[in-house]
Amino acid sequence: MAHYISAAAKVTECYECGEIVLCEVLIADSPEAETGYRDEYALCEGCKNGDPRKEPFGPTDIFGNDWRN
Repeated sequence: MAHYISAAAKVTECYECGEIVLCEVLIADSPEAETGYRDEYALCEGCKNGDPRKEPFGPTDIFGNDWRN
């Protein structure tokens, strides 16, 4: 299992919600042996803090009801 280290924040696609925003980037501390690829994991501030408005299907519950009303 790879360990991740924090890198500089950058505007990229969030791994959780898919939005292109300023994200905290975590990079694997060691590259894969076969390919040399270093895994990156980017999370925006909302997803990192568990923002309920960042649900993958938008602001709805499992029945399709908009929770903002």
